Amino acid sequence: MSMEEKLKNELKALKRKAEITDDLEVIWAPDADRKLSGEVKGKTIYIYESEEEKAVNTLIHEFIDFLVSRALEPYVSLVNAMIKLLNDIAYRRKEETIETIVRLLTSQEGENVPQCTYGKGGTKRLKTESSGLNEDLDIRRSGG
Repeated sequence: MSMEEKLKNELKALKRKAEITDDLEVIWAPDADRKLSGEVKGKTIYIYESEEEKAVNTLIHEFIDFLVSRALEPYVSLVNAMIKLLNDIAYRRKEETIETIVRLLTSQEGENVPQCTYGKGGTKRLKTESSGLNEDLDIRRSGG
């Protein structure tokens, strides 16, 4: 039996014991120069060890890594969504602060200066009190 077949059989046994039906597969790609013994990419476990015992132990390790990572996915998604939301809020506040400073530095006493606010996705809304003009300017994180 080839090493590839042995690893595939071992993976089948692990999946059966763990009662999972994911389309997980294993690829044996021995590489002595690699710093990793193995890794999981998507639904594929790559094994880089050339020795049989090390390869099987690496498969077990990477299989457990797959299971733990899968369990953590909802938390990772939640944290990423929160980070995106906070980044959007911070960006809008920064842009509003910059516009306030620009108004303070460029306005003359008694002059009616346009004011900008920011909507969802960084859309700039320009409004002047005298004209009542509302214009959406798409400036999505273009810097500034």
